[in-house]
Amino acid sequence: RKQIDFIEKEQMNLLNDESKSCEILKGEIAHVEVETKELGALLSELSKSADKTQSELATEQEIRRKYELKRSQLKLMQEKLKKGSALHKGKLESIEKWKIKV
Repeated sequence: RKQIDFIEKEQMNLLNDESKSCEILKGEIAHVEVETKELGALLSELSKSADKTQSELATEQEIRRKYELKRSQLKLMQEKLKKGSALHKGKLESIEKWKIKV
């Protein structure tokens, strides 16, 4: 029985760690979402001007590059969270089934 209790405790600790990781990732995603929106708004503002100097064009290109990178980063982070959440849920269900058997 002691071994079973130990295994249960360890599994729950791992699940808690995964849950914390998901929460941290959610916070990071929120931060990147804000950055992406800010870059998008800036890009939109820069795009309005028709007559641009070489410097303004370079700035716009740099912001567009950063914006696209942030969007890609955001998509990857969201996918990682989705997979992590699904994995976490699956493990929780497995532990519950295991507890029932034991």
